[in-house]
Amino acid sequence: MRTPAAKLYQVNSATAARRVREIIDKGLEAGQFSAVDSPFASGLVVLAIDGVQSRRLLGPTGLTTGEAFDEIANILLDGLQCQSRR
Repeated sequence: MRTPAAKLYQVNSATAARRVREIIDKGLEAGQFSAVDSPFASGLVVLAIDGVQSRRLLGPTGLTTGEAFDEIANILLDGLQCQSRR
């Protein structure tokens, strides 16, 4: 049985995934991002966020939560930029 906190976390993760997908889709439409599969990319971001929040990604890296989220943003945005903009 899921706890109320687990259910809320699942809803928040799904909301985050939808929002990231919307941002990626807008960037693709505007020609700012290179072609990627937005459902996969947004799912990848959610997995990374889950890894930080569960601390599974923090232990091996020594990063703080804030530093880890900065790294996720940097990796995602640098990886999505069109080659012509680099």
